Amino acid sequence: MKLIKQGMTTFDIKILGIILMVIDHVHQMFFTVVPTWVDYFGRPVALLFFFTSVVGFSHTHSKKMYMLRLYIGIIIMAIGSQIMTMLFPSAIGVELINNIFRDLFLGTILMSAVDAFGVFKDNKRVSQFFKGLFLLLLPILLSVPILLIGSLPSNVSTIVAQVTMIFVPSMAIAENSLMIYLIPLLYVARNSRM
Repeated sequence: MKLIKQGMTTFDIKILGIILMVIDHVHQMFFTVVPTWVDYFGRPVALLFFFTSVVGFSHTHSKKMYMLRLYIGIIIMAIGSQIMTMLFPSAIGVELINNIFRDLFLGTILMSAVDAFGVFKDNKRVSQFFKGLFLLLLPILLSVPILLIGSLPSNVSTIVAQVTMIFVPSMAIAENSLMIYLIPLLYVARNSRM
């Protein structure tokens, strides 16, 4: 009864998201034997993680360290996915590229843009306006290297693509692409219960 009164913590929400994500990924990896409707369990996961990221970014003592930990998460998960793909190659060419840390990291860049716009609004520092604008566009700008890889010779583009997917937090390869722009909207509304 106390759990119902207290509500869910961000830790509870993360655990729920992880469970739903695993169920969804089971279908992605075994789609020939697992029914399609299993995918529906995974649909709210990104929003759950977006919400907990906004809460974490809002309450952290060091936003730079928070961002660094997410970036390290991108690298570890990308390398792990490439190792898993090499160890367990799919007969039909399914490759693991899911990396929610990429979306969350890009979301912190967008939340930093909101912070810069807030400083501009309060102090009328024009440099903060341009910083906010740059940060708001940065996830799109980081997609340019991904788009240019296709113009490279195929033997080079494979290596460059693998390295880029590990180290460049591009919106072009983010799981939720343009949906990451929901993160700054959640951040703007973080103090409003509605």
